[in-house]
Amino acid sequence: MKSLIMPKRNPADKVINVLIWISGWVAFAAIIGIIGLTGFEIICRWIFGFSTRASEELTGYMLVAVTYLGLSYTFLKNGHLTVDVLFERLSRRWKRIFSIFNGFISVIFCFLLTFFSIKLVIQTIDYHSHSASTLNVPLIIPTLFIPIGTGVMTLAVFARTLQLIMNPSDYSLEVMADNLGEGKEEL
Repeated sequence: MKSLIMPKRNPADKVINVLIWISGWVAFAAIIGIIGLTGFEIICRWIFGFSTRASEELTGYMLVAVTYLGLSYTFLKNGHLTVDVLFERLSRRWKRIFSIFNGFISVIFCFLLTFFSIKLVIQTIDYHSHSASTLNVPLIIPTLFIPIGTGVMTLAVFARTLQLIMNPSDYSLEVMADNLGEGKEEL
């Protein structure tokens, strides 16, 4: 696996890369699960004339996993939507300044999202919340995907911003993303 964050190999970089890799694969597995459950539901309705009722609930929980666990991997592959109208007109120096500022704001936002989602997990545990369906799923299971995904995203954004500060030749997050696959060490 290619190094996703920093070209320098240090223990923190390796840990972040492994966390991003694991969360990306779990998100991928959840996508496969959604496809499988949806296909199973279609076959059950079409051929046998009945609905499992549980598939809709389970695919919803898997969608939470896809959404939050896929955040950091999508970020590092530069897959999140951006509006570049102003950014593209800036000089290289201002692109770097803007990218560092954007990185700081993003780290703060992701940290707050992680913090409040941890509070949600604690509340879910305190109230012993379960789904109101026949499955009676403990809601701690899908709720845990939120702080895990946002926590890994926080680490990814922080590491990218730190790399941007430390390496002046990477003047923007987009340039860093373009350079990721070129001659970097394997994990």
